[in-house]
Amino acid sequence: MLRAITQSATRTLTAKPVSLTNASRQPSPLRTWTSISRAATRPAITHDYAVVSGSRACQPFAAPSVSRGLFTATATAGASSSTRVAAVVAGRGGVTGHVRRLTYQELQQQRIRAFSTSNILKNNNNALTRFAGNFSVESSNKIVYSIVAINVAVFGVWQYAEGNAKRFHDGRLYMFMHRNFTDSLQNLKEGRVWTLVTSAFSHKEWYHILLNSMVLLSFGDPVWRLLGTRRFLAVYLGAGVAASLSSIVYYANLEPYLRRMQHKPPSNSIHYSMGASGSIMGITTAFACVYPMSQYSLFFVITMPAAALIGLFGAYELYNVVSANTGRFDSAGHLGGGLFGAAYYFTKLRPFIRR
Repeated sequence: MLRAITQSATRTLTAKPVSLTNASRQPSPLRTWTSISRAATRPAITHDYAVVSGSRACQPFAAPSVSRGLFTATATAGASSSTRVAAVVAGRGGVTGHVRRLTYQELQQQRIRAFSTSNILKNNNNALTRFAGNFSVESSNKIVYSIVAINVAVFGVWQYAEGNAKRFHDGRLYMFMHRNFTDSLQNLKEGRVWTLVTSAFSHKEWYHILLNSMVLLSFGDPVWRLLGTRRFLAVYLGAGVAASLSSIVYYANLEPYLRRMQHKPPSNSIHYSMGASGSIMGITTAFACVYPMSQYSLFFVITMPAAALIGLFGAYELYNVVSANTGRFDSAGHLGGGLFGAAYYFTKLRPFIRR
């Protein structure tokens, strides 16, 4: 499945060490945030990171304007009890030792350790997990597991409804699920706008929910730690709505036109869509925009930079859309979810990162 492991380019930055052994001469949190840790607000762009070494490491994220989320993963990259990446050098307690800038190679090693998916999955007590726990009582597992649990519950209702329809010829529940948990033009015309959201939690086939659940469980945690709860849900739900709308517009207008232009017979079928794939495309695309050189592993076989993998997948889906060759897969919905994730990055995340 998709896994995120950050990697790097080559460049070195050096600076003279600055002594902070005298706590009374420690700069204010605002000045320190600006002069020492400016790059912590730009995790994928800058190389100006600081490391505080000594008996008492600085307290990260003490600046009032930042609480958690976007910088979490970078702030504790490879941190130990005596050496931490200084996302914010705070005024809470004295700082002993010295401050120096990381070389670019050291920074990338820190990032690789921080975003190693295997480390995140195998060691729940790593520095990244401990750091996130200090600033939120809300576990990322609760968010991701809750989404998976909702998906499984809706899948169970689908199975029960199909069983009733086949064995007892009672299709009332099955029709209720179609009206309220699938995305279609007919549902929108009849005023069921909530299906734009509920369809993103709906799966009928076991392989569909299994695949989406595995991707979400393996990738949702590091994305949540990057974005935070509010932004994670905004991207996840927004991408789901964008995927639903893209699917409706494509099958109602664009797909028939493309079939006529390519001299293909009309599909003559009522299209409906469901599944979390569009939402997952949104969060993975947003993460790849922040860390384009992070390594993605596809089915544990092929590893490539995130930008390349998302680009190839997007090109494949675009080909399916243009050629009207979507089959059982909603390529238009996948594209819509991915485009929403990219748009969210450029309009919301990128300006916030560059502050």
